[in-house]
Amino acid sequence: MAKQFTYEDGETEISVWAEDRAEVVEEAKRELDDAGVSLSESEIDDHVRVIPSPQRIKSDPEDVLMEMRKRGGMEAAEVVESGMDVGLGTGSTTAWAIAAIGWKLDDGELEDVRGV
Repeated sequence: MAKQFTYEDGETEISVWAEDRAEVVEEAKRELDDAGVSLSESEIDDHVRVIPSPQRIKSDPEDVLMEMRKRGGMEAAEVVESGMDVGLGTGSTTAWAIAAIGWKLDDGELEDVRGV
């Protein structure tokens, strides 16, 4: 899974991704510097999430971030409830759903979800 840094504050919107944490932190620092925003490395980490990796799902890096595929996966994750067994498919939309379910598990919004 890749990593994505997203930051929004007023007019400033920054979104970068990379295959690993170190790369995404370095790219985020460059983008933040260009925007005149100062965040510590731990604050940057607070804005980093796991996302589907284009290399793993054999997709063009720009295609995996297509808003429609991402939105479809995110909306699918919205119907998942704690304790569910979730049947999974393949492809980038499914990868986004899995990532969104993982974020909800990490945040404590869901528990005891099993993918099959």
